[in-house]
Amino acid sequence: MRSNVTVWYSNVTMAMTPAQKQAAYRDRQRLKAIGQLPASPGACNIPAEKRWSAALSQALRLMEQTRDEMQAYTDDRTEQWQESERGEAMQERIDSLSSMIDDLADAATT
Repeated sequence: MRSNVTVWYSNVTMAMTPAQKQAAYRDRQRLKAIGQLPASPGACNIPAEKRWSAALSQALRLMEQTRDEMQAYTDDRTEQWQESERGEAMQERIDSLSSMIDDLADAATT
C-alpha cells in the first residue's frame, strides 16, 4: 500500500512518496548534525499567561520605541515639511500607532 503525504513548503504543496519522505528525513538529520538546522524546540516550561504577558510587554516597548523615533524624526523636520502632505501623512501614522499602543496596553492589562 502506497500512501502520499502532502507537505507545505512556503506556499508550495507537493505530494511525497514514502521514499521521498525518507530522503527528506535523512536530509534534515544531516543538516541537524552539521548544525545548519536548529533543533526542534522543547516543551515550554513558562506558564502560558506569563509568556503572553512577556510577549505583549515586549511588543508594547517596541511599538513605543518606534513611535518615539517617528515623532523625533518628524520634530527634526522643518515646520514647512511638517505641514506638507508627507508631514501630515507621517503624523497620521504616528497617531495611528499611538492608538494601537493604547489598545495593546489595554489588552496587556486585562
